Amino acid sequence: MMMLSEITEWLNKEHEITGIFAHNCFITAAQVYSNEKQDHSENVLYVADAGSCLPDRDSAINLLLVCDHIACHNCRSGPVILHSAKDMDAVCRDINTEINGHGVVDHALSKLMDLVKNDDFLEPVMDYLYLLFGNPISYFDYTHTVLSYREEGPTGIYIWDHSMENRYLDPGIVNDWFLKSVHFMVDTKQTDHTVFDGNVDYYACPVMHHETLYGFICILAIHGPLQEYELTLLQKTANLVALAYNRLSYSAGNGDFREIIKDILDEIIKDEFELQVRMVSRNWIANKRYQLIVIDLTNASEEYTQYVLDGIDGISSNIKKLVYHRYVLVLLENSYKKDDVLAYTERYGLSAGVSDQFDRLFDIRIQFAKSKQALFIGRMLGHKQNIFSYSQYRFDDMLHAFNSAMRSNAYYHPMVGELETYDKKNKTEFMRTLLVYLENRNSVHKASEILHLHKNTVNYRIQRIKDLFGLDYNNANDMNHIFLSLKIKELDDIFHACQ
Repeated sequence: MMMLSEITEWLNKEHEITGIFAHNCFITAAQVYSNEKQDHSENVLYVADAGSCLPDRDSAINLLLVCDHIACHNCRSGPVILHSAKDMDAVCRDINTEINGHGVVDHALSKLMDLVKNDDFLEPVMDYLYLLFGNPISYFDYTHTVLSYREEGPTGIYIWDHSMENRYLDPGIVNDWFLKSVHFMVDTKQTDHTVFDGNVDYYACPVMHHETLYGFICILAIHGPLQEYELTLLQKTANLVALAYNRLSYSAGNGDFREIIKDILDEIIKDEFELQVRMVSRNWIANKRYQLIVIDLTNASEEYTQYVLDGIDGISSNIKKLVYHRYVLVLLENSYKKDDVLAYTERYGLSAGVSDQFDRLFDIRIQFAKSKQALFIGRMLGHKQNIFSYSQYRFDDMLHAFNSAMRSNAYYHPMVGELETYDKKNKTEFMRTLLVYLENRNSVHKASEILHLHKNTVNYRIQRIKDLFGLDYNNANDMNHIFLSLKIKELDDIFHACQ
């Protein structure tokens, strides 16, 4: 059933048949006009040509006049649509197809509107859509992991409900074409259906409300291309679902990065492909370079944590930040406002670890571990500072990992044990002096500053070590072995003392 005004508008759009109508009414079918018809229904649109014997002007029938000339306008009681020669049977078939499709859409929308009134509406909606279309149909949430999937199998209908738990992902739909289409839909905010290339047509309608993209309703059209009325129904259903999600304050949103970062850290996002789709759906454009600042607030109250977040937000609202396991994570993109964030951290005496720069967001889990390790090692070594950059402690981290993985003292240079015994027996600090000396490229001046000793004292100790243990400072292999042994031992001693 369609209003007469809707039919004339559709004829003008689809067939370039233009005209006017005297009164509006519902039309249920179209028929070719015949002089033999006596009982004319008010809900039927009759199609005639200029050569027909037309009813008198007081007749109440609805007439579509197909003529060769646009001078025919003598049926005042019904619509007079003027057009040059047109096949009347073809016009009737097209109008009836449109009316039937319109009726299907109206009936289906009425049913769907009742379904989305409930909180748990998605599965009933998908059941009803599958009943209507008879094609494999899926719903993807913003992660594009199938939440609902239906297709006909040899033993009946296959249904996966809430299959996110099973990590079900249909590679036939979530592919490069899908990603490109998602990019396009997000960038242009377009809501029309999208057809994916391939042997069979795929249709995807974005479930979007204003700036919020919730997901997609997808159909694999195995029974042939979808008709226009079916595409209309699909898009209207997507709009209804979006409105229902909005009513329920569904936790999806355009540009919301916090869930993405947390899901990477918690290993919910398991690969680059899934991350890429998530970023696209949230309209988050990948950057070329990232860096992570991790502020330790493990002993801070929730109020103070919020105060820190507000302070960083005061630097710039464009800085991405979130709270994760009592740390405030600040994700810098292309070094934006890095110096300002570090200055803020210093100003308020906050302890922060700084990661390496990295070019794949998926590596944030590794960089988070590095930032925390910089904090741990810097504190363990007793360094009096607030900012601990991993680049400063990379070597220490490597040695600490080596020591933790194996019984490293079995590989110490023999002189290390002898030097340790000598220090204990004579209450000297030759081992510490030698390590600081080697750490600073054999600089007596620098070692004396760090050890707070006179240069002559450092010189004496370095020479005394050489005499006691036959040390050759020019033997690069020996000195490297001794330095690594001393360094690993120092880290091991400090670690056990901290424990």
